[in-house]
Amino acid sequence: MMSSKHVVISTKHPVAGYLYLEMIPDSEVGFSDIYQITDSLFRADVLPCDWREHKRQWGKDFLGHGSWDVYYIKQHENRINWFGNDSIKKIKFRYSLSLKELIDWVSDPDHWIDIAVEVDDTSGSRPMAVAMFNQNQHV
Repeated sequence: MMSSKHVVISTKHPVAGYLYLEMIPDSEVGFSDIYQITDSLFRADVLPCDWREHKRQWGKDFLGHGSWDVYYIKQHENRINWFGNDSIKKIKFRYSLSLKELIDWVSDPDHWIDIAVEVDDTSGSRPMAVAMFNQNQHV
């Protein structure tokens, strides 16, 4: 089995292909963080490969009800501005998807998997995924 230090949370939509969770940390400059879905690997959130096992480090608000990874994905999805987000609009237009189709697909936590990625962390900010190791093998 392959090992990697980093993963992205991804879903493979039948029309749009790989989609990823992305959070833009605008709270660092006094605005709200932006939660969205992207079709760009380079914009995807990068997490440690064992993120699903470390709920105490990741989620102060997690009360232990249900599965931590489902909670994490649902929290991201619930914070997306589906009607005013440029990334969502671009995905809808690029792949000719309705908003309902996109929301229905993204809302199913069973569609989301971890994909091991090679990371560039030389920028000094958050790490950026630059390549997938193997799209057919889950971590």
